[in-house]
This record gives sequence, C-alpha cells and structure tokens, in this order.
Amino acid sequence: MNWLDIAILIIIGLFTLLGFIRGLIREVISVAALIGGIIAGVMFYDLAGDMFMGYGLLKNKPMASIAGFIATSLVVYILFQILGWMLTRIIGTLSLSWLNRACGGMVGAIKGIVIAFSLISAVGFFFSSKEPPFRDSTMVPYIEESFTILKETVPEDFGDEIIRAKKLTQEKGLATAFKEAERIKETFKDGVPEEKETKK
Repeated sequence: MNWLDIAILIIIGLFTLLGFIRGLIREVISVAALIGGIIAGVMFYDLAGDMFMGYGLLKNKPMASIAGFIATSLVVYILFQILGWMLTRIIGTLSLSWLNRACGGMVGAIKGIVIAFSLISAVGFFFSSKEPPFRDSTMVPYIEESFTILKETVPEDFGDEIIRAKKLTQEKGLATAFKEAERIKETFKDGVPEEKETKK
C-alpha cells in the first residue's frame, strides 16, 4: 500500500463521516445529484463538446468531448444540489436517529468510492498505469477493472473518445492534445490535398 492507496482511503473515509453526520435523506439527494450529473454528461457530452469547439475554446474533438462531459455533469450536479437544499428547507430538519446516520454513512461511503474512482481516472489521463505510484498501488487495478466495465455501459463513440483523449494526452502532453486538431485543420482548410503525381 502506497500514498495513493492512503489518499483513496482518506477520501472514502471523509465522505463516510460526512454521510454519517448529514444523515440518509441529504446523502440520497447528494448521490442523486451525482448520478444525475453523470447520466446528463453521457447524454449531452457531444452537444456540449460541439459548443466548446464552436466558440473556439477547444480544437480537439476527443478533448472537447471530455470537457463537455465534465461541464454538463457539473451543471446538473449543482442544479440537483440546489433543488435538494430547497427541499430540505421546505420539509424542515429531520431528527437524525442512529439508523438514519448509519445509512447516511453507507451512502456516503459509496459516494466516496465513486469520487475517488473519478479522481484516479482523471489523473490516469496524464500517467500510464505502468508508472509509479499507479504500478505499486493495491487499489488502482480494481479501479482500472471498473473503468473497463464502465466503458461497456456508455455509448461506444464516447468510450472511444475517452480512449483517444487519454492516449493523446499521455503520449504528447495536455497542451499538444488540445492543439493537435488545429494543425490538422490548417492542413486541410483548403480541401483535401491533391494526390501527388505519380512519377513517369
């Protein structure tokens, strides 16, 4: 177990404690916000990515798709949290029994696992799993297996965009990943280059 495993355990522990303090009702709302954000991101990542490219914020399609997913998920998550806060204000503060707290802690632990998975997956864009500390981690292999399973549940084109963006970022760096498509665009802006004449 290395420092990365310890960081994962700390994240899960903090969210478990927070869930225990907040109780089941508020944690369910929070998890619903997280799940709703992910679903919205999967459904509308392409549209948001096209908007990023249309406004000239990003030039690379895979990276625009990833940014579109993150932006859409974040907006929906915040909206869910606002609605949840309004709901709790309307129904008032519920008494937090030990059972309510315990259930909230379990839901918080699940949320902590999801968030830890998301953070490790994001860091994985910049480093290969063969590099330390990923190579020496006890938990990262399980996260990578979960990533493989998750890829099967999302649209095929989005999964392919994730793989292409990850490969491009690891091989050439983040700045190059953002600008790669711009170079291609400049090359082909006047149409497909004519084929070179064959030598006689």
